[in-house]
Amino acid sequence: SHFEQFHNEVEVMRAVAGHKNIVTLYDVFETVDNIYLVLEMCKGGELFDRIRSQGNFSESDASLVMRQMFEGIRHLHANRIAHCDIKPDNFLFVENDRKRIPTLKIIDFGTSKKKIDRIDFEGICGTSFYIAPEVLDGKYGLECDIWSAGVVMYVLLFGFPPFYLEDEDVDDEIVEEAIFDTIRNGFDPVVKEGYGPWFPAEMPITKSAMELISHCLDSNRVTRFTAEDCLNHPWTTGGAASPVPLQDRVLDKLRQFQVSSGQPETALKVKLLGLLRKSLTETESSSLAAMFKKMDVDHDGRISASELHTALKETDVKLNKQDVEELLALARKGEGGLSYEEV
Repeated sequence: SHFEQFHNEVEVMRAVAGHKNIVTLYDVFETVDNIYLVLEMCKGGELFDRIRSQGNFSESDASLVMRQMFEGIRHLHANRIAHCDIKPDNFLFVENDRKRIPTLKIIDFGTSKKKIDRIDFEGICGTSFYIAPEVLDGKYGLECDIWSAGVVMYVLLFGFPPFYLEDEDVDDEIVEEAIFDTIRNGFDPVVKEGYGPWFPAEMPITKSAMELISHCLDSNRVTRFTAEDCLNHPWTTGGAASPVPLQDRVLDKLRQFQVSSGQPETALKVKLLGLLRKSLTETESSSLAAMFKKMDVDHDGRISASELHTALKETDVKLNKQDVEELLALARKGEGGLSYEEV
């Protein structure tokens, strides 16, 4: 149940409290119907959003991010806890500092599990692009987090995951199963033309970076790197990571992946409301529902891509070209646009 999941999350967060790369739980309030967690404020936003908006991003920057990620995972594993859903959405930056890489925090411990003796975890959990092959087999341990972190590192450096399939004409369940089959077949640690579970020749990175990713994406969980191994690797310590900014197309692909991999309507709602609230005054924000109704020209109860496009041209909201393009892409991908209820 949801209550059991929340109680588990609270227990895990209390067990790993005090680490600089794990979000702090300050208090818990429980009523008959709800549980409220009072968490540390993280103003810097989600991992990929920050990187996408930064513009210039290098291997050295990625190394600083991954080091913090591995630090947090090491602390979890030292307490015999697996997060079981390591992915970009579950990392937030504390500070909104554009001059340096801010402090990174692991969040969302709802699916975390405590390792007891040598007994394997059971039951599939995690997110399709980042899930480890042993999790798909239903028997896994702490090592699953390192695989997922390796996928995150790959996405940071290339802009898309190694195990990925996009086909809008195919049912989501079929696509997900195809992704799982690719994960089960493993990662091929070689440089090849094209895009797939290997290193794309068109987007070169350092040998050191490829080596670390390969160790994280080792299908054999016994020989897969531990968090400690990752932290001791030359790329993570900073000496081997290149300071040269990554190609622009890495950020372009990252933007495309964020749009195509999310739930369209939810992603549109969060993105649009976030941008509007950032641009509007407090008084204007309180009347967002009225603004949305005005956008709905055909009065069908939903805002389509064309209606959104017209509204964005007429409004005084200050959005850059990239924001507008992303909003329109999300609206087109959604089924019928955005409803009032979702606001």
